[in-house]
Amino acid sequence: MASSKSASKFEIARWMREHLDDHRDRTTGEVNCTSLVEEWDVACADGGATLDSNHVAWDVAVEVAARADAGLP
Repeated sequence: MASSKSASKFEIARWMREHLDDHRDRTTGEVNCTSLVEEWDVACADGGATLDSNHVAWDVAVEVAARADAGLP
């Protein structure tokens, strides 16, 4: 994936959907959005992009988790 500066919400969401279950608690079923964002950052950005609490990846993680919990793609 491109650097975090050029990664679109769509690209981030696609990656997060593919890795969502790796961050789902086996007991509660809840998605750990923090670990999802941090893994995306290491895998696809510079590993420090999401230190900025306003980085779009934080909002994308919440949206992806909510859609998955609602049974939406």
